[in-house]
Amino acid sequence: YGSIELTPNKAFKRVFVNWATRHFEWPNRGYDEQIRFNKVLNEYDFPLLKLLHYSLVELRLGQHYKGHLKITKCGNKLLSHPVLLLVPSFVMSMDHSSYSCSDDQALGNWDVWFSVLQVEAEDGGTKLELFEVFYRKLNDGTMA
Repeated sequence: YGSIELTPNKAFKRVFVNWATRHFEWPNRGYDEQIRFNKVLNEYDFPLLKLLHYSLVELRLGQHYKGHLKITKCGNKLLSHPVLLLVPSFVMSMDHSSYSCSDDQALGNWDVWFSVLQVEAEDGGTKLELFEVFYRKLNDGTMA
């Protein structure tokens, strides 16, 4: 596999960002949606791509080398199964609070959250009931 060219600040170059927005299946963030607000797309305009770049480097699946992001040997082994390492790391280790609408940290930890999810899934709860377990009961469409 090839490498991805980086800017002097070690961000993905616009050519790659443009390609990624066209070819990856981003939830609610397709190329047409992105280009509507930005004439030129940079990595920082696309938080999901920025998180992917960060994860690849942090997990040592990719490394910066002479102006490029290159996949490491470990990364090459996982190319056919990226979910095995990226998803657990993304869910369990990454601090997502900077992408939250509030400054409040979630209570508990992932072990607690997954245990609650398992119990609620076994009981067949609805999305609303699950929301109310994690947050609060809703009163007439507003939070209590």
